[in-house]
Amino acid sequence: MRSNILPLTDWNRANYRKSILTTIRTKGRNAVLRNMVDNGGWLDEVLWVVNTKNHEDLKYFEEIIASSPRYKKLDIGRYVRAADYRQIWKLLQRETIYVKIDDDVLWLADDTIPLLVNHKVKHPNDFAVSANVINNPPLGFMHYHFGALHPYFPELDSGKPSQKISDNKSWKWSDHPYWEGPEDFEWSSTANPPAKGHRWLRVKQDKALARTPATQLKYEVWGTSYYSWAITAQQHYSFLENLETDQLHLYKFDPPWNMDNERIRINVLAIWSDDILDSDIDNWPAAKSDEDMIVMELPKRYYRREYCSS
Repeated sequence: MRSNILPLTDWNRANYRKSILTTIRTKGRNAVLRNMVDNGGWLDEVLWVVNTKNHEDLKYFEEIIASSPRYKKLDIGRYVRAADYRQIWKLLQRETIYVKIDDDVLWLADDTIPLLVNHKVKHPNDFAVSANVINNPPLGFMHYHFGALHPYFPELDSGKPSQKISDNKSWKWSDHPYWEGPEDFEWSSTANPPAKGHRWLRVKQDKALARTPATQLKYEVWGTSYYSWAITAQQHYSFLENLETDQLHLYKFDPPWNMDNERIRINVLAIWSDDILDSDIDNWPAAKSDEDMIVMELPKRYYRREYCSS
């Protein structure tokens, strides 16, 4: 863990309440548990937001809540989408730092939550602090230019994209063979997937990166960087390689990246609750989503910035 993170004794002297705000999924539960104060972590509580109609999810959710006194349920009483997500933010408790985690987050580095909260405490005027998220435009463009992306192509069979599904389900790239194919092979960022469940394989020569979909990444929120499944696949395969080979430093940037009121997804984000509650949530423009408001409109309104932490 980085040395500029405040020790827990300093946190105890600072009267801040640290909470997780997340929706009910199970994938990131272990990461949340290891960050609870009872386990030597940073979080006082986890607020699980009920926003599903799936009865199996709801049943399992009750089991999660019962498993820890620090788990609490936030239920607005109805299913919300799009601009109505703002209703969730109205349930925040004042004088609390919240780390909001989306239900589609699969993995968190050990220092993610400490870095976010530490930044927010040290720089209270920074309106919001985002984590450095994989497959979160525009960050993919930066990761590509930092050298964090590697050459991968869909597996070939007799020179054509394979329709066969491999029995090898290992997430480690080293457990799979190198990609084999023509030296001039390219894969378009707009090509259709060869088959559901197909695998991508590492190209042995790094210079092949120039022929991969990642070259189409731009510093943009939408466009090809957002919509291309192939770019998404390459980013995730590259991440798994970097995770296995202990190369996660390739994603890092220091100092934190100033988003300058440009949009970034709020997949993992630290905020101060009063900043949101004081913004008159009921009168947010109807056409604006909570993401629009929190990382663009409110920072502009209050002449404050949002950052992406390394």
